[in-house]
Amino acid sequence: MARCSDLPPELIALIIDFHRDAKSTLCQCSLVCRAWLSPSQRRLFHTFRMFNLVEKVVPFRDFLRGAPHFGAYVREITV
Repeated sequence: MARCSDLPPELIALIIDFHRDAKSTLCQCSLVCRAWLSPSQRRLFHTFRMFNLVEKVVPFRDFLRGAPHFGAYVREITV
């Protein structure tokens, strides 16, 4: 039986990208196995939307202080 970690990274990326707009599905994908964790997190943190700067910026800053590697995943910030 094949393991999920035996899948080529390109196939994992296609699966993750297919679910790019489904946050709950991406969260579940991050739990499948270690090989799916980073691609799922990259997609989850790709875009950060700030509709209310006061309520979002400080908690996001604090989150990034506790887990700075997520900051590298952010590619787009929408204000």
